[in-house]
Amino acid sequence: MGRGLFAAEDIEAGTVVWEERPMLAAPSPHSLHTTCAACLRPLAPAGSGGEAPDSAGDVLGGSKGSDAAAASSSSTTLRFCSDGCSTAAGASWVPAAAAADLGPLQEACREAGEKFPLMAAQLACMQAQRQLAAASGCDASGSSSSGSNASDSSSSDAGSSDAGSGGAAVAHAAEGAAPRGDPLTQLQHLCYANIPQPPEPWVHLHTLLQRGLRPLTAGGCSAEWLERELSVEWFVRVLARLHLNAFRVDTVPPLDPSDPAALMRAAAASLGGGSLPGAAAAAGQHHTGSAVYLLASMLNHSCEPCLDISFPRNDSFVRFSAARDIAAREQLTAKAAAPALLRGSPLRAQSVSALRAAQQFVRHPQLSRRGVHCSAASGPLRGPFRGTFGEWQIEKEDELEVWAYRGSLLLVAACYAASTLASLAGGADAGGAAAAVAASGSALAAAGAAGLGAATVFIHVYVTPLKQAVQALAAAGTAGGVYLMAAHPEVPLPQYIAEHPTSIWLVGPAAAALTGIAVKEGFCFGRQESYALSFLIPALCLGHLSGLLPGSAEQALAAAVAALLALFAARKFWQPVKGDIGDKSVFEFYKLSEEEQRQRVAQLRAQGAALPFDDDA
Repeated sequence: MGRGLFAAEDIEAGTVVWEERPMLAAPSPHSLHTTCAACLRPLAPAGSGGEAPDSAGDVLGGSKGSDAAAASSSSTTLRFCSDGCSTAAGASWVPAAAAADLGPLQEACREAGEKFPLMAAQLACMQAQRQLAAASGCDASGSSSSGSNASDSSSSDAGSSDAGSGGAAVAHAAEGAAPRGDPLTQLQHLCYANIPQPPEPWVHLHTLLQRGLRPLTAGGCSAEWLERELSVEWFVRVLARLHLNAFRVDTVPPLDPSDPAALMRAAAASLGGGSLPGAAAAAGQHHTGSAVYLLASMLNHSCEPCLDISFPRNDSFVRFSAARDIAAREQLTAKAAAPALLRGSPLRAQSVSALRAAQQFVRHPQLSRRGVHCSAASGPLRGPFRGTFGEWQIEKEDELEVWAYRGSLLLVAACYAASTLASLAGGADAGGAAAAVAASGSALAAAGAAGLGAATVFIHVYVTPLKQAVQALAAAGTAGGVYLMAAHPEVPLPQYIAEHPTSIWLVGPAAAALTGIAVKEGFCFGRQESYALSFLIPALCLGHLSGLLPGSAEQALAAAVAALLALFAARKFWQPVKGDIGDKSVFEFYKLSEEEQRQRVAQLRAQGAALPFDDDA
């Protein structure tokens, strides 16, 4: 079974659906000394308000250096935006982190562009602190949700913020308490990927974590307990859940108005996703962190989400708002990126390989420039969608029709491009491959006509007479081409058309059908190549028929049409399937009998639905 959240009622665009605090959050490895370790609120860069630590690698667990924002109750150099965050984190995991030596793990994460092991380290410190408290007979506050993460602590204590944070600790108590989860008891319930064999980089990072936690054995955590409770299997289970459920927290770092390059550095850090190496990372300075939310983890991810994600307090407190009107019973979706899977991360190949093998997936993750947008076992989003005449869903047959349509267009583009390139290369007189392709011109024309005919069958057009008109044009052009091939079998059809402009009268209807498809695509999706083809195809045909185009201009125009047609067909494969289907409820409505249509309209009006033809009444 998969998981998901669904709208209980209609939600208007812009409505705040819910707000939530993270149950686990950690800064990226490059921002440990410029971000509140509890709520991920960005702090002023080192030197602007407080003394930087001696070593960025010692931010989490070392005792070197000093910082004005360090928790006063601990020797750790972790920075916090307020006493509230410092106190809450101190009751949960900071003492264990201060006693540990996690510098090597942080350095490895910086080099690999990996964030999740630091979140796992924080979780390990929570468990270790609870164990230490149990060994000493004290109350283990870290086991409660109040200690899971301190992202809400600044709301109770806003009067003692970091001297360099510029008033970062803003009181939020008046806004009410947002829900949150407890990572020690509830992280295990989140959706995860079944990873049969731990990736080697994960094993190495776990080894560094175990070494860093060894100093805790002096305080009550035995080596046997560490190996048993925080084993490599535990580490893999945690990372498998973080990879599928963590959200990147986008915050705005403090900018120095006197530094014109400050905005550029912030933009570079944001675009780099927290994984910029070397000098680029130093230039960006501040990078985002990652957080896991209990309720938000129930969301499935989509490249076209219905929810917008924002961080209104400039920390890990998250808000989900309706990106558009959402119908009742529609699945709620959001977009999230897994930092370890960003391009340039050394762990990307291993992580993608492991996640693709996960049994929880029914489809491979879709890789994008920003990361992986995963679908859980419930599969890709198929609806229900709210249409003009009711709800509808994407069926397997719908997907097959869409891919058949796209494949047909690709066949048309390939045949035309091959024939055009062979002609531009000299045709039969060129010899070699060009001559062979030119000699096969009639076969290419037949294949292209078949592709065009299939495209007119599988295309989704609301107005049936328009679709039938395009089909008739394609059939007429195909019939004209068949006649020419039968009448002049000794000459390949493209060559005959090139030598006899009046043949356009016979094959031109097929070009008109292709133009109609381009017009439809341009009107529906606003693709520039579609607009261009809508003008260039008729211009090429009319120019050839009239003889007004010089030979060189005609060749250039034919090459441009071939290139644009190839781009047009190829880009269809990157388009969501739902776009080519359109509003399926319209097609289903017009399949009904007149009596059934009247009943359906009456039912929708009784439900208060707005129908397109009501405005004409």
